[in-house]
Amino acid sequence: MPERGATYQPIACEDYDFVEIACLDRYEVAVETASGTLLARAVTTEVNQSGEFLVLTDKTGQQQMVRLDQIETLRVITQPSRFRERTFARS
Repeated sequence: MPERGATYQPIACEDYDFVEIACLDRYEVAVETASGTLLARAVTTEVNQSGEFLVLTDKTGQQQMVRLDQIETLRVITQPSRFRERTFARS
């Protein structure tokens, strides 16, 4: 698992597809990282000098960003959905 400040490592295209589906359908998701689990709505992706991020909005309207290469599992809470869970590949 990359540490904070570590160089961004692009995720597999197949994993990125699941992130995009979650955002397009605005799924409520549980995002699992080494730091814990974040429950929020998937909104969009964003790229900056630090890497690629999943942008989430929690129930209070606060936006949070999770670097894509730090996601271990993306679990969909919203049902029905096009997928339930994706465990991200690690190189």
